[in-house]
Amino acid sequence: MQSSAHYRSVLALTAQPVIDWKAFAQCQSDAIVLSGQPMLPAHEQDTRAAQTMVIECPSGSPLPTSQYLKRLSSLFSRIAIMVDFHSGPELTRLDVKLSVLEARAGLADCSVDLFARIGASAASVTKLNDLRDKNPRLSALVWQPGTPFETEGIDSNARCETARALVTLHAESFGVQALDWPHQQIDDFALLCDRSKNDGFTGIVVHNSVDVAHANAIFSR
Repeated sequence: MQSSAHYRSVLALTAQPVIDWKAFAQCQSDAIVLSGQPMLPAHEQDTRAAQTMVIECPSGSPLPTSQYLKRLSSLFSRIAIMVDFHSGPELTRLDVKLSVLEARAGLADCSVDLFARIGASAASVTKLNDLRDKNPRLSALVWQPGTPFETEGIDSNARCETARALVTLHAESFGVQALDWPHQQIDDFALLCDRSKNDGFTGIVVHNSVDVAHANAIFSR
């Protein structure tokens, strides 16, 4: 079952050593991104059930345990895993691993969505055609360019903009969301949201909860 959620704003808490769950339960972001398996709130009322919990699993890091996934399912409306995309076959293998974890946790198959992060390397953009036969879990392509675009000798302006456009085009053709993850924060976040929307993105990752309202308003138009 593919997620029907629409992610206008995804709040990144990946750098938060301690999470104030009660505060973020009041935040109107459609999803929250965390790294690893941080301590979850003790009470369901300390979370907002309408939110999706996205667990960031960079290359080489372990997947959440079945017990952790089961606990997440009791606190949030959806669960998603964000991984660095390298190839379609790799996502297929991940799909099998997640099916095993879901079975152990007593969850229905495809309860956990996948966010494929593009931009960790230039090669990941060239492999987007591997997703033509889309993984049923895939719900979003996330554009987050990294330093390899410079270290691989690629013109960081023209080529990076081309890769960015390819992400939105592929997301549209696959019927999934395109999320922009800016690597730098700017003063006028509303302007940044406008640019992302005009470029074809359907949502954005925010680093500050005060910017959630701007993102929600602009990506609701």
